[in-house]
Amino acid sequence: MTGRVLTAAALVVAISTVTLQSQQTIGELDLLLERLSQYLLAYESQLTTVVASERYEQTQVQPMGRSRSMTTTSRRLESQVAFLRLPNEAIWYGVRDVQRVDGIQVDEGVKTPLLEEIVRHVDEDALMEAAKIIAKSAQYNLGGSRTVNMPTTPLAVLHPDNHVRFVFKVRGKAKIEGRQTTRLDFEEFDEPTLVEGSEGITVFLVGSAWIEPESGVLWRAELTLRPKPDKPDPRISRALENRLRVDYTELPALKMMVPKEMWEVFWVPGGRGDGHARYSNFRQVATGAPQ
Repeated sequence: MTGRVLTAAALVVAISTVTLQSQQTIGELDLLLERLSQYLLAYESQLTTVVASERYEQTQVQPMGRSRSMTTTSRRLESQVAFLRLPNEAIWYGVRDVQRVDGIQVDEGVKTPLLEEIVRHVDEDALMEAAKIIAKSAQYNLGGSRTVNMPTTPLAVLHPDNHVRFVFKVRGKAKIEGRQTTRLDFEEFDEPTLVEGSEGITVFLVGSAWIEPESGVLWRAELTLRPKPDKPDPRISRALENRLRVDYTELPALKMMVPKEMWEVFWVPGGRGDGHARYSNFRQVATGAPQ
């Protein structure tokens, strides 16, 4: 009898401990998401006033004709970038204005306004001009024209308006630049998905974010595209190698966080591509009206 009583008591303690740990995990997750949301909403008005220089190295490896030989192509893009976002919208307009390709100045047949002017006066006309720049510059990417390879993409994905689309889990701690962060994993489950796949293919976002728990500051984010879990599509088994990682850093001169580096892995027919971008020469533009 005594043994049974002790076993039952131990079971109650074990259940209580698991319940307490579960409650603590849920509480930690809710608090982390709340602080991340507050940080991102406040961060919008800061980053949308910034213009920077980008040096973007891209490489792709793919078959050469019908032979089994592989060919490697490299490209270096030198650009000016701006990070625009309209008030009350969860959409970021990462604007890349390519200035040089492999050291050669790009064709200036189509004149584009200075990014500083677009940032200074963000209105409908400015966004139309920005869209022209985005479309023109996207054509210089190896692996085909695309616009998701911008350091603002994780900010759009993690915007608080999109939290209902994801399942979040706390997954441990890590130090980044000497700061203690909490890793937050997330997986998209709702349709229509945030990223529209080509040829009508449904792709879901999964990723991780490294967040400073006290302040909600985002230090790193990784994104990956995957097929619908219950109906994998063989047409995109290789395309799902598409990944994006962005590291952010504190810039004392502007007293704010800025993109530091970006890495991407992208799919090309029969092969794959890699990209690595570095950011520098950040300058803040005085805007005509509050964001």
